[in-house]
Amino acid sequence: MDHSPRELVMRAGRRDPTAFATLVRAHERSALAVAFAILGDASAAGDAVQEAFIKAWQRLPELHDPDRFSGWLAQIVRNTAIDAKRRRPIPVCDVDGVTVPFKSDPAAGLERSESRQRLDAALAELEDVTRTVVALKYYDDLSSRQIGELLELSPAAVDMRLRRARTELRQKLSKANAKE
Repeated sequence: MDHSPRELVMRAGRRDPTAFATLVRAHERSALAVAFAILGDASAAGDAVQEAFIKAWQRLPELHDPDRFSGWLAQIVRNTAIDAKRRRPIPVCDVDGVTVPFKSDPAAGLERSESRQRLDAALAELEDVTRTVVALKYYDDLSSRQIGELLELSPAAVDMRLRRARTELRQKLSKANAKE
């Protein structure tokens, strides 16, 4: 039996759950990296990825080119994560009658080092696609070609975004360090 990505997509499109499960396993890490880049929270990213895979299963018959599955799925994950981010309530703390919005989860903030907090803040300021490229490169260890296929960018465009992100992150982190 052919287990090529193209054949798996075609079988899944014909409602073969085993083929789709194989696709899920093959794309789960990348999908999580994409969602995490947008949401910045592992639990929320996992929820978004689960929802995205359900949407992909439902919409798979609409995919006309099985070779574009990776990029198509990445776009579903991105859109689902963006929707989840919009729906997510801003956590607040009420201290002596004054309601203060948290910029991040206070429990997670206690667990992170100050340098990690600065890096997270700098990453959050990056444009969504660039942040996704960085996450796929450094959290999922994908090549520029693989990232390009997922996000429908050329490898050169991926490399350009990575260079710009590194420069921007260096500047932001040096400014944050200078403030201390």
